[in-house]
Amino acid sequence: MTHPVPILPLAAAIVLATSLSIGFCWPASLAAAAQDAAEQRPPVLAAPSGAVAEPGNGQDAAIHRAQLDGVRAQLDQIENALTRQDLSDDDLQRLRQLLEAPAARIQATLTALTPKADAVKERLTQLGPAPAAGAAPETAEISREREERSRSLKELEDTIRLARALQVQSEQIRATLAERRQAAFTRMIFQRTHSLLSPHLWSRLLSALPGEFAALSTVARDWLATFERRARSGEVLALLAALGIGLALHFARVRLLPHVARRPAEVTDPSRLRQSVTALGIVLAQTVPVLAGVLVLYLALESIQLLPPRVAPIVGTFLTSLVFLTFVRSLAHGLLAPGLPAWRLLPAQEVTARILVTAVTTGSALVLLFTTLERIAESIGADYAVLVFLRGVHAVAIAALLAVTLHRTQSTGASDEACLGPYVPDSRAGGPLKALGWLVAAIILIACLAGYIALATFLVEQIVWVATLAAVLFLLLVLVEETFEHAIRPNSRFALSLQTSLGLRRRALDQLSVLAGGTIRILLAIAAIVLVLAPWGIESSDILGSLRSGLAGIQLGEVRLSPTAIAISIVTFLIVIVVTRAVQRWLDQKFLPATELDSGLRNSIRTATGYLGFFLAVALATAQMGLSLEKIAIVAGALSVGIGFGLQSVVNNFVSGLILLWERPIRVGDWVVVGDEQGYVRRINVRATEIETFDRAAVIVPNSNLISGVVKNWVHNNRIGRIIVPVGVSYDADPDEVARILESCAREHSEVLSEPAPTVLFIRFGDSSLDFELRCFVGNVEASLGVKSALLFSIFRKLREAGIEIPYPQRDLHVRGTERLEQVLERLTDATRAPPAPASAAETSQSS
Repeated sequence: MTHPVPILPLAAAIVLATSLSIGFCWPASLAAAAQDAAEQRPPVLAAPSGAVAEPGNGQDAAIHRAQLDGVRAQLDQIENALTRQDLSDDDLQRLRQLLEAPAARIQATLTALTPKADAVKERLTQLGPAPAAGAAPETAEISREREERSRSLKELEDTIRLARALQVQSEQIRATLAERRQAAFTRMIFQRTHSLLSPHLWSRLLSALPGEFAALSTVARDWLATFERRARSGEVLALLAALGIGLALHFARVRLLPHVARRPAEVTDPSRLRQSVTALGIVLAQTVPVLAGVLVLYLALESIQLLPPRVAPIVGTFLTSLVFLTFVRSLAHGLLAPGLPAWRLLPAQEVTARILVTAVTTGSALVLLFTTLERIAESIGADYAVLVFLRGVHAVAIAALLAVTLHRTQSTGASDEACLGPYVPDSRAGGPLKALGWLVAAIILIACLAGYIALATFLVEQIVWVATLAAVLFLLLVLVEETFEHAIRPNSRFALSLQTSLGLRRRALDQLSVLAGGTIRILLAIAAIVLVLAPWGIESSDILGSLRSGLAGIQLGEVRLSPTAIAISIVTFLIVIVVTRAVQRWLDQKFLPATELDSGLRNSIRTATGYLGFFLAVALATAQMGLSLEKIAIVAGALSVGIGFGLQSVVNNFVSGLILLWERPIRVGDWVVVGDEQGYVRRINVRATEIETFDRAAVIVPNSNLISGVVKNWVHNNRIGRIIVPVGVSYDADPDEVARILESCAREHSEVLSEPAPTVLFIRFGDSSLDFELRCFVGNVEASLGVKSALLFSIFRKLREAGIEIPYPQRDLHVRGTERLEQVLERLTDATRAPPAPASAAETSQSS
């Protein structure tokens, strides 16, 4: 038989739905209702009368062994109870609840004794083995200590082995319980009854109806008589007060609350955050008053004893369904916003939105009607045919409503899009969802016709349940996403207050908002998945039990790896890394600048501190997972082959980086030349060194190249550098005067060192000039280019003032074998210079 839905738990579920999800309990046990009389269920195990005290630090393995003996007795009793085949689902759930206490006791024993056994084993390792025969004897104190430790270790290991064996037994019992519940659930779902078209069902229904109506009238008369007695005694005033409160709440719901969550039609482009907040406000404004009124009415009826055992389930189911009707209808209006497309959260056309709202309202009304009728039939002990008929008609009505809705949305969409060409669905998921809806509707109709009423009823419940959960999850996901995207946007007041109060940077705040929003969305999705799986016989306690068993980890040789130990090791690693970074910042910003160390040595100290912190973090993290240094060495030896082949270059660069930090042939800030590139060393990393060229380009050089290759370091020993300035003067100039001018220019410059003194060298007799070189030294080689430029300016100015010419390049060209060419040129010259001959008389007359 089905179980009534209490009104108070439903109230808590509806309130929780506004923040996480919603719950709605549906009757699904048709197999029990098929029996004409309820069977007498055998009793199951009772909970243990007293709790077992937790052992203290001074208690040994004997106390844990005694507690494990009691745990073993409890597990044996649960296993004996599981041998019975007539256990109901409630009995299996009670057995599963009884299993939680011994399972927790076993885990507590393992948690308490495993560290003790490891500590004793470590002490025995320090004591060493007993001396061999013929060896020097050890002291009696050492021998006695070893015996005591060995005996203690044996007791601890025996108790731990027993606890692990009992843990395996509890896991097997848990698996058996899950299998039995799943098997019972499957039998209930696929149990075949009469078809809705069966003549036997209709004949039995018609013959049972007069008696059912008579029983219903009897229940109604008894309840009316009770009501009359309460009215005469004046107790009905509490009911009238509850009705008055309900009417006031209804007035507030209809008149006042819509103004709180209103959607103005003149707003054509509201933000998605405003849409989601308004939708949630509509759901709360419509549902909370109805829920409060239902609670007040139910408590009033209960206080004046107007809920006898046969009437209470009917009233509770009706009021619960009424709250559910209000909730889903307000949820549909909040998401679809019929008549207000600008406020619509779901991507749907106007006609489709109206059809869906109508379908949701009709479906929830059908749920209200048929669940109330089914509860009435169960309360009066109606015949099995009546229950089958009601549930079958309920399933057919929901399937027909689903089919009509799918057909109307499809035909409407097609007609709306006919002018644009082929039919375009409302969304990408519309096609698959419609196909799935048609499939489920067909299965429900076929199941009702084939006699699988329980399967059809279960599918109807799942349609309503999953659709409601999906709508609530969608609303909450949009609300969370938009809240974290807009409330913590860079220029919002809330974001600015967080930045000023917590000292967070804008990027860190953005990352924090993305992480928080993603975490909340994951938790919402997990909660929805658990609620979807609940009607299938998989409850949250089963999932939590599986998680707890998984947290115990797996055994790999002598090491037991568990998610808890891995998580603790990761946290330890991160904490040590954060502390290391803090120490590095303190060294870099506070301590090292107060010393007289150069920047390269400071960088080496800072980098070495980072390496030390990293290795310390790895060591502590592996120790948290139970890996000793010997085991790490074994793993490192196994990886040595792979390092020798695949990671050779990586290891080579890493070792080269350590050599660079230790020998310091180059340091951060040095001016180096590597191949065709030169610049300043900015960073020495684990694998490579970063050099910034004078063009502000970053050159990444592997550390091995700096160790094995040729590197010019301008500032390795000191920062003194030499400058060579070449100068060429005319052959008419006095070399001594030129040398004096060059030397004076060098001595007058403030950055040129007096020791070593500047020198002037007469290099050679050039093709067109006398070539000199001015050689001098500067204290900082990085300033050499600027000093050389200043010297050139000064030399040019003083040479011009002294009248010394800086010649251009000159060349004298001598061509041989040109005598014939010279003769031809002379004839042409003479011909052009000769006077013209006088003209004859004939030529003169002809020209006339």
